[in-house]
Order: sequence, then C-alpha cells, then structure tokens
Amino acid sequence: VQSVRNSAESADCLTVLLTGRNAPVFGERLLRMVSAKGLAFDIIAAKPTTVAAIGDPAQHSPPEKYLKVHTFSTKLDFLYNILLEYPAVKSMHLWDDRPCQIAAFRQAGEEWLRNGMLREFDITTIKEPLIYMDPRLEIKLVLDMVSANNRQVEIEAHGGPFLVAGVGPLPRRRPDLEHLRLWDPVETYVPRKRSRIQVGKVVPYTGVKFSPAVQSFLRGLTHRGGESEGMKIEPPSGLGGKDLQRWVQPDDLHVALWSGKATAEYLEAVGGLGAPVFVELERIGEHKGRIWAIKVKDMEEDLLGTADGTEQLMIVAPDGQTFTSRGSFLAAWSCCSHSLNREFGTRSGLVQHSQDILVDVSTVRANNEPQPMEALNFARIGKMKPQRKDTPTYITLGYDRFNGAHATDARNITTWQSLVVANAQGESVPTRIILVGTLAEKSLIGQLRSATTTTTTTSATYTMNGTSDPDVCIDSLIQNLTYERRISAKLLRELTRNVQEEMERLSVENRITNEERIATIAQEVCNRSEALRVCSA
Repeated sequence: VQSVRNSAESADCLTVLLTGRNAPVFGERLLRMVSAKGLAFDIIAAKPTTVAAIGDPAQHSPPEKYLKVHTFSTKLDFLYNILLEYPAVKSMHLWDDRPCQIAAFRQAGEEWLRNGMLREFDITTIKEPLIYMDPRLEIKLVLDMVSANNRQVEIEAHGGPFLVAGVGPLPRRRPDLEHLRLWDPVETYVPRKRSRIQVGKVVPYTGVKFSPAVQSFLRGLTHRGGESEGMKIEPPSGLGGKDLQRWVQPDDLHVALWSGKATAEYLEAVGGLGAPVFVELERIGEHKGRIWAIKVKDMEEDLLGTADGTEQLMIVAPDGQTFTSRGSFLAAWSCCSHSLNREFGTRSGLVQHSQDILVDVSTVRANNEPQPMEALNFARIGKMKPQRKDTPTYITLGYDRFNGAHATDARNITTWQSLVVANAQGESVPTRIILVGTLAEKSLIGQLRSATTTTTTTSATYTMNGTSDPDVCIDSLIQNLTYERRISAKLLRELTRNVQEEMERLSVENRITNEERIATIAQEVCNRSEALRVCSA
C-alpha cells in the first residue's frame, strides 16, 4: 500500500491497478474500495468481461455459447498496450500474489528487456498472512450463496433464463499484437444446468479435543505463543535452522482418531462422546523437514489411584490450571468440576436461513471449542484407540505450507525421538505432561453430496467446504508460460507429463497451496524444451 502511495506522489510514475475482476459486475465496488483506502491510481484496469456472448442466443434455450476471457491474457494485453501507447515508459515494477502469473510476467519482462521496450523490469511476490473471516459472517455468506443458487434452480426449472455473470463484449485486439496470439487458444463456455445444493452438519473427524486453555498451554510449550509455566519443548533435531514461526500452526490442536463420524460400536469401546481423556505427551517427530508433531498416548497409570508416583508430573486441566500430583488434581476437580466443565461450553442453537435451509451451527466457533457435554465422569475414562490398528496417535503442531506440506502429512512420520522438556533456564526437567481432553466430534457446515448405495446400507458422502485443496491445472499453466509461441496439443501433453514427473521426483503434490513451486517447475521444464528446440533447429 505504501508503494502505491509513493508511486502516486511521484510526478514521473504511472500508477496502475490491474485486476481480474470484471468491470460489469465489480467496477463500482472496486472504485469504492480504492477510495475507502485513500489510494490514487492513474488507471484502474478491470477485466472488460468474464465471458462474451457468441452469436445471438435465445434467452431461454440452452446451449447458450460464450467465449471465456482469461485474466492473464487480459493483463498482459493491457501492459503491452501501455508500453506501446507510452513509449517513454522504460521501467516497470509489478506486484503480484499469484505464482503462475508471476512466472509468466517474468518471462514477458525478459522479452521486453531483450527487444528494448524496457530498460528495467522487476516483480515483487506478495505473500500476505492468512486472515480468517469471522465464522458467523462466513456462514451467513455461504448460506446466502446456497440460497441464491437454489432460487436460480427454481427459475430454470420453470423455463427461466440461465444465469451467467460478467457478460460483456470481447476486448478489442490490437493489430500489432496479433503475432503474440494472446487470445489463443480460446475457450468456449456453455452454461450448465444448475443443481440444488443441500448443506448440513459435517463431521470430518472424531477424536480428542482440548479446551482453548489447554491448547494455549501446548502452544506455549512448542511455539512460545501461549501459557506454559515457563517450560518448553524443543523441536525435532531434523528441523534445526528452520523458521517455524512462518509455518502454519493449526488453530485447533487435537488428536484425530476416526475419519468422519465414528460408529456407535467404536464410541462404546472408547468411552463415548464427552468422556474425559488423559493424553500424555510421549515423543516428538518430523517428516522431510516440512511438518512436526507430538506423539501421544493414554496415561498408563490409573489417574484415580490413591498413590502419587515419584516421577515429576504435570496435569493440565481444561481451565488451564496445572497440577503436579494426582491427588491435588482430583481434589480440585471434585470441588470445581462444574466450573471447569464450563470451559467447554459453546453457543448452541439453530440458524434458520431462508425457507429451505436449516443448519446446526452449535459447534462452529472461531476458537473451535468442543461441543457442549455433560459433566465429566471419572467412572468411565475415554481411551485413544485409532481407527486403524498400529497407527500412531499424534497432535500436529505446524507444517510448511509453502513447501507443499499438509496437516495430515504427520501420519507419515515414522521416526520419533525422545521428548525433552526444559525449564525457563534451559535445564532439562524430566516431566510427564498430561493434557485433559474429551472425546468429541469436530462439526462443520458442509455440502451434502448425493447418496451412494451399497448392498446393505445407504450412506451419504460428505464434502467439507475448504478442507481439500483443488488441483493446479498444469496444462493451463504451461499455456500461460508459452504464450509467445503456439504449441501443439502433442507438445502440451509432453510438457504436462514432464512437469508431473518432475513434481513426483521432488515430492511436490498437486495442490493449490503448492502453486508457486509447480509454476517454477513448469517454467524450468518449458525453458529446457525451448532450449532443445533451438539447438535442434
């Protein structure tokens, strides 16, 4: 933002905002946003359209046909026009946050430098921290979109027009840029019949959940970001030198035991929902320098036993209080179990939204607290029994999202090292740390997919909004990188295969969170292909 202000104040700078949001839909809103921030751009260039109508389609009869206008082609075409209209411009500095576009802009900048259109070119990658929306507002917005979709379904079912946003005229093509084929290959878009969306309660996992106070204690132990009585746990030796503060730290520390909603038989075997679980921190591990976790186990000794052991013990209660003996913990719990239990309370209730959507949001909160439960009952202590036998139980502490890691990669950790607890002076203090949690279900709002039938039962398949990363479209990425030359379908398939093989060799999964690394790999593959082509010519 400050760079924009500096540029705007300079008399010899042309300050431009380029956006892929289309002008017909977002133009006025963009102007209001820029004005509210007090930013002054010489030019605000929005995409002229998202799709352009082909021919004269009948309003109510599919298939209507449109030509899809790609964001990068629009931006690159605009920058070429800037350089051609203002030949005095000899220096360009871009800021962008999309890895695939950054790689393609760098390639374009190198071309501008080679042919003398520019003397200086630079591009800065913007990496903003993840900012989460207030969950209640997020729920409302999602339900608004669901309602709008379902209303449109009814309109189309009664012969009404299809809804296509951002329709406008095709951008004009500059004759002296025809050889660049910026608009090739074009993509035809045909509106598809919409289907009704149903949303409901989704359970991504069943496991042990901890109160915010217990999670704060654990963060303090591992990230220096919470209350941990001055104690700390050092990361695994394999992570030496890595800046773990830049890694993603899960906002809901938990132990996943069962994928999805657990069966009644399983819940009966482990103690039932709401049962207290005493989770002992056991060992620590990492995987490929990209993720780390703490391995946990059930407390081996009977917490209700009358004899206190001689080994130093630290029990962290749901309200964050710590106890150094079983006796002191039990005495406090028997007196204050009701007040301690309130630490797990949540706002419950149903949200009625429109006439046809009723969603249970009693467990959706910003701090991901467990569900409301009955008073903890020591008569039946819960056990951590994983869904698959011989698999470790663990708490994921952090992962390197920019290096392709995902929270579930902790299941690949096979080497665990001893857990060393140190005090504020850095001295090793042999301590058994036990966190008090509860068996609970993680509840979210998600889309209910079509039911799938087996030979014995009919079950519903659920997809959580935002829990799985979409794939990066590698062929589209390659087409952006090779905009200067029109490559054949055969070469496109070959380059795509080469990129996939290189990703496999480097253990880079095809996730949107890895887009920057995939773009770099694709750029290198395309450069090698071009070098081979030139050498063989």
